[in-house]
Amino acid sequence: MAFSAVLGASLALIVLVTPADRAGSPLFDELMRPIEERFNLATLSSNELLGGDPTVNTPSNDRAVYPRFIIRFEDSATAAEALRSFRENRTRGRELFDAWAETEERFKGFRLEGLTPSGEAVISYRGDESANDSNRIRQLTRQLLDAPFVIYADSSQFVGPAG
Repeated sequence: MAFSAVLGASLALIVLVTPADRAGSPLFDELMRPIEERFNLATLSSNELLGGDPTVNTPSNDRAVYPRFIIRFEDSATAAEALRSFRENRTRGRELFDAWAETEERFKGFRLEGLTPSGEAVISYRGDESANDSNRIRQLTRQLLDAPFVIYADSSQFVGPAG
């Protein structure tokens, strides 16, 4: 078993990696060149590599960054129904969550972004511009934790733009 693992790793290095003492490309490139030429795989390259506009394939920098929270609801909570629905139909689940959030004072301005594999809700806050301030994030976390049907809420796991 160990011999086959060493043999496989050695073959991968021979085919995919260019030795430091040899100029040129890895053996794999030589094997792929006829296939690339026949099927014109160069058209699948990014525009930047082909001399085109590099912004075409780069992520947008103008997306707003919203604070995100991971929350565990009690099973009996009305929000849990929206989360169950989200698993089957994301649009319907978001609609249910949005309608529920409008009726719950603590959840106004929050949007359902997704679910973790263990069933926790990933929500973002879109209520005001100061939401990315660390004091405001702590305040929002306390606000969520004050809801009797929230088991826990954590904001420390997420950074970056929300969808």
